[in-house]
Amino acid sequence: DTLSLSFCLSFCLSLHPGWDSIKN
Repeated sequence: DTLSLSFCLSFCLSLHPGWDSIKN
C-alpha cells in the first residue's frame, strides 16, 4: 500500500532527521 509506505516514511523521517540528508 503506497499510503502506508508514505506514512511510515514520514514517521521514520520524524524519528531520524538524519534521513533527510541521506534522501538529498
